[in-house]
Amino acid sequence: LFVPAGTSPTATAGGLIFTPAGFKASSANGTAAITTDTLRFQLHVKPGSQLSAFEVDEFGDYSILGTGPNTAVKAFGTLFITNLDTGEVKFDTLDTNPPALAGTTGVTSGQSAWTGDEDIVGIPTGWTNIQVVLNNILQANSDPGTSSFIEKKVASPGVEIDFILPEPGSLGIVALAGSMLMARRKRSLAV
Repeated sequence: LFVPAGTSPTATAGGLIFTPAGFKASSANGTAAITTDTLRFQLHVKPGSQLSAFEVDEFGDYSILGTGPNTAVKAFGTLFITNLDTGEVKFDTLDTNPPALAGTTGVTSGQSAWTGDEDIVGIPTGWTNIQVVLNNILQANSDPGTSSFIEKKVASPGVEIDFILPEPGSLGIVALAGSMLMARRKRSLAV
């Protein structure tokens, strides 16, 4: 696996680990905070090899102090992979534990760690040039006298991406091209 100089992931035997720093949303006393980010890069699969699945695992924590009708934290995300040769797209949305974190209400009390995953299986034969885009949104809301916080952690690991190949003894991915970076980091606060 080749990772271009100047990029932030750590290469593993079967994938990449990203450790985002400061990817969090924090809210207090009736404000709302939303943090969004997009990770994008390209994969080029070695001729004769086949990428059969693509898995993303995410980790973080949250904390809510006080209760109110609007006090909650939420996490959303979508993984897109595109065959650059044909334009065909496959995607999966973030499934979280606790499940309410990705729901319309979100988590409304307590503090804990959270996990999430996006999985794309059954990648068709012939996908050798692939664009990967991972969109993430963290949202924290509060009422007067309450606070909420959610973060994607730089724990072990922050975001883990695994490339699944039919032959476990052969990695089959020879290069990552383009820029592998956290793009378009946007933080906005709404009252």
